[in-house]
Amino acid sequence: MNILSYLESEFSTFEEKSFNPLDSALLSQFCMVRCEGLVPSLNEIEQKHTELTKSDGLTKAFRTFLTKLPIMNRSAQPENPLEEIKAAHFVDLLRAERYASMFTGLVPGRVKDALLGLTASPRFRTLNLYGYESVFNEQEQNQFAAITFVYTDQSAASTHTSAPDANTRTNSSVPNTNTNAYANSSTENRSKTTPNSPDDIDSSFAYIGFRGTDTSVTGWRENFNMAFTSPVPAQEQAVHYLESIAPYLPKRLFIGGHSKGANLALYAALKASPEIQQRIERVYVHDGPGFKEGAISEEEWRRLEGRIHRSLPQESVVGLLMNCPVPYKVVNAQEHGLDQHSPFTWEVNDEYNDFSYAEKLSDGAQFFDAVFNKWLAQYSDSEAAAIVDALFRAIEAAGVTNASEIFFGGLKTIPLINKAAQNLDNESGAVLRNALGSLAAIAANEAGQSMSRNAQSVGRKVGQNAQSVSQNIQNFFANRKTRD
Repeated sequence: MNILSYLESEFSTFEEKSFNPLDSALLSQFCMVRCEGLVPSLNEIEQKHTELTKSDGLTKAFRTFLTKLPIMNRSAQPENPLEEIKAAHFVDLLRAERYASMFTGLVPGRVKDALLGLTASPRFRTLNLYGYESVFNEQEQNQFAAITFVYTDQSAASTHTSAPDANTRTNSSVPNTNTNAYANSSTENRSKTTPNSPDDIDSSFAYIGFRGTDTSVTGWRENFNMAFTSPVPAQEQAVHYLESIAPYLPKRLFIGGHSKGANLALYAALKASPEIQQRIERVYVHDGPGFKEGAISEEEWRRLEGRIHRSLPQESVVGLLMNCPVPYKVVNAQEHGLDQHSPFTWEVNDEYNDFSYAEKLSDGAQFFDAVFNKWLAQYSDSEAAAIVDALFRAIEAAGVTNASEIFFGGLKTIPLINKAAQNLDNESGAVLRNALGSLAAIAANEAGQSMSRNAQSVGRKVGQNAQSVSQNIQNFFANRKTRD
């Protein structure tokens, strides 16, 4: 059973069954839907707020003072624009004439299936959709999108907009000697264990979801830039989005995403203001990469201790990249290799309230983690930038427009990289050749030290492929020099 099976058979309301990792995974995948013109944008919300602010006669200075009070925020004031803007619902996205370009990502067909299921589901179909934001800029190497889902508990509608009192903040800023300080708490129902009042029976909440990487070369370039730059534009936009939308929302906040979207969700939560952080019940990180060394301080991690749910499939690759100190849960999956990156392949438990978890990562995933991070650690930021620049200039020069052909292309990847590398100048070719040669050497060394046959097999394959491309690049430039 997977999350689509869950979607088809789970009819409980959020009062009957609290928000859980399966819900987050589904909504994170919906973030791959292009919603331009169908969901109210963040700009529309802010414009409406400006109109309402001008019309009620309060001075700007006094209004600013009100929003800084610990028991107030804009959602508690009568001019909350979400009450004046018509929300969108999943059914509004059922526009067949837009299907050809509506669904993005590595598995657009599954995203379409999810939209149909969300539209039909009594658990999800009443969610209000607001604040769609999408940015794509090739020159700035920037791809970003986010959307907010709001659930209103009608039985407590009169109280759901009040912000939490400052006195209810937990001791999340106090150092925790537990080695799992950043891990998930033992219970998914955070309504009784979060900074919110334990007597609060209001089930209203908002889920702020961030889109993962699409198939564009620009989106993937920004992913690779994270290895040597912090923050990248999408991370800055994620923080701005959260800070901009949160004041209008119910006090209970869930934040999440998958892949790059998970990275953005976590970054935004870690960098958010204390007033917003104390409202966050859970951050869901679904197979998302970590951060460049030093991008997040120990104190920033400490503020969200116990409120981060990090999940990886058994053969994870993406979710092990770079640095993240949060312990993870390993999800059983129905596929193998890179196909496990899609949450649609992850198995659901028998209670239909969480994923089915394994004891540990596969030997291959642990091997890749050791090899890649050891390989990346040997380069300075400028050296890593040169490698990434060489790789993507080759990809672009080769006319590749769908980056998944390179990074998720399976057997087709090696010939494509070989072809792409032929478009490089000698200096860039040498950079890429040396980097791949180093990767091959580290993989071979790690494989030789491993006691696991599976890891040895993976190591040989990684080493052989990297060495093959490195050698082909060297041969190509040697032949070109001879011709010249």
